[in-house]
Amino acid sequence: MNAQAGDGSGTSSITASNNNAWNQQASKSWSSGNNSMRQISSMSTSVLDCTMNGSNFANSDGEAGRIWSRYRVEFSASEPMDVYFDGGYGGTIFSGGATFRLYNRNTNATVFGGPGNSFAHIPAGQYAYVQEIDTFSRGQLDSNATVTFRPGNDTCQYAKPVSNGSYTGSTFAASGSADGVAACNSPAFSPAVWFSYTAPMTGNIKITTCGSTFDTVLAVFNNSTCGNNINNMILCNDDAPSGMTCGNQVNQESAMMLPVTSGTTHLIRLGGYDGAVGNYRLNVGPVNDRCDNMIPAVIGANAFDNTMADTDGAVLNSCVVNNQNQVGGDLWWSFIAPSNGQLTLDTCGSSFDTKLAIYSSYSCGASNFLACSDDACGLQSRIQNVQVNAGQYYTIRVGGYGTARGTGNLNLAFTPACPAGFNQDSVVDFFDYLDFVAAFSSNSPGADFNADTVTDFFDYLDFVAAFSSGC
Repeated sequence: MNAQAGDGSGTSSITASNNNAWNQQASKSWSSGNNSMRQISSMSTSVLDCTMNGSNFANSDGEAGRIWSRYRVEFSASEPMDVYFDGGYGGTIFSGGATFRLYNRNTNATVFGGPGNSFAHIPAGQYAYVQEIDTFSRGQLDSNATVTFRPGNDTCQYAKPVSNGSYTGSTFAASGSADGVAACNSPAFSPAVWFSYTAPMTGNIKITTCGSTFDTVLAVFNNSTCGNNINNMILCNDDAPSGMTCGNQVNQESAMMLPVTSGTTHLIRLGGYDGAVGNYRLNVGPVNDRCDNMIPAVIGANAFDNTMADTDGAVLNSCVVNNQNQVGGDLWWSFIAPSNGQLTLDTCGSSFDTKLAIYSSYSCGASNFLACSDDACGLQSRIQNVQVNAGQYYTIRVGGYGTARGTGNLNLAFTPACPAGFNQDSVVDFFDYLDFVAAFSSNSPGADFNADTVTDFFDYLDFVAAFSSGC
């Protein structure tokens, strides 16, 4: 903020508050009244409220000079946004005026200019908003502008395209515009965001809000044409039905099974119950459809359905039958070995021709590949006795042979390591004893049986005791 005295007979004065981002200059006497800029909440809600009220310029018509006031703020949009502008100016100004402008900082292209009411749907990019007052004569001027930023998929018209996977965002700044309804919600028009989904195959797709932080409501419309005709709504869910809940979010999350036809587009509306807002997570298709969305596997049966799954893993040239080197419609799990031991995994009993693979570490890169299986129990798959180490992550991948898809179970069985099974051939016998004695005689680090960092006669005694007990 600065003021510069001019050639007129008056004196320059400034009486303003909360002037962050304002720059003002005066070359004649004036009082600025109350100039302010405030940003309401955070950039997630993004409301800029800019005012210049009760500004009086010069003492007489003959006083020369200029009054100039300018406000500017820069921001970055990491994804598309909706921007609403409402502002203008008034008073007894005789020359000059006010400018309101939102523009792209990289291209200098104007998004909108005021005064008046404006709306723009802007792509991701670097932007700036400028509000400027400029006058050369005596008078009084008031100006006010509100710039509101909302999610880019705030309205049905700009529904965000999604495929199978998980998507996060916030409804804090959503408008609750009346361009769609949720018949299972009260009130029907609550803050909501929109998505469009085009089915890659015919079947049933699971849609949930598991992982959201507020009480959600889901509604699905049966075509890609926007409109608030409730007759276009084919599914609506407030609280997930039994069998589709997720963890401790009972009566909070929403879930549904949507029958879809290949190539058909549906609109998905995600809002809150009774006006609730928060951070959302929209899950479409199998939750673990992508490697980066893998879920923990448990010892025992892990049910799955890859009917609507995409394929995102690398080809497996060590599991090729009839030139089929891919795991189609793959799903992903993580597994942490509880101790040293052997892991056996299979898809036996599943409803389709499966393929199965396991990788070392929490990764699905080809360099971490350990083993795979195509046909082991009929057309299903089995990988036996994988040596695993305590606390280490492993990644498991299940899919179909070629275009085969269906339902089934990923079955895991874990056998803790037997200390006396020294050569880890899954059988405790005299060969284990001979192998240990050979290691002990050569002072091999592996002969430190009791793990006290010293290979000595106590290791031999401890091994003999374990061997004598059978493990």
